Amino acid sequence: MKINELDSVCTPEKQDRIHEFCNWCCEKLGINTPQLTLKPHNDTSALGYTDMSDRSVTVVVGDRHQMDIMRTLAHEFVHVKQMESYEPDGATGSDDENEANAMAGVLMREWGQQNPDLYTEGVNVSENTEESRFTIKKHKPSAQDKFNKRLKDKHGIDLDANLKFYQDMQKKFQKS
Repeated sequence: MKINELDSVCTPEKQDRIHEFCNWCCEKLGINTPQLTLKPHNDTSALGYTDMSDRSVTVVVGDRHQMDIMRTLAHEFVHVKQMESYEPDGATGSDDENEANAMAGVLMREWGQQNPDLYTEGVNVSENTEESRFTIKKHKPSAQDKFNKRLKDKHGIDLDANLKFYQDMQKKFQKS
């Protein structure tokens, strides 16, 4: 496997997990590990592909969650398995492509059950920076929110529920 360019986009731990998955997946499929190139950036319209001439597999790893990378690897490894018997049709919707998608899903489900911690990885633009691709800001409670919580916890008074009740009553009176 070529990993010389990965240090800038992929931590050593992630690289180890990807290699571990490759060995596991090839064993499950009963194939020898093909020549594998893991690229930091996409220069084609695909995130992974199998070269029919030499059965090598290329997968983009930059800015992708490791489980997504592994799913692409599993898909391409199924094509390598198919190539033991025939040249698969990689066209979208073809039987061979659908088989690769389905089998990759089965492999990922089993791998995910054995390694549930892999789903919790953060998705960063680059693992070597603090910049997040997706930021979820936690709501900072206001003074009113804090007061309402204390009132509810200590005295069982829910101002939000009472406010809704009074607003509903006010609407009824306005209609009358």
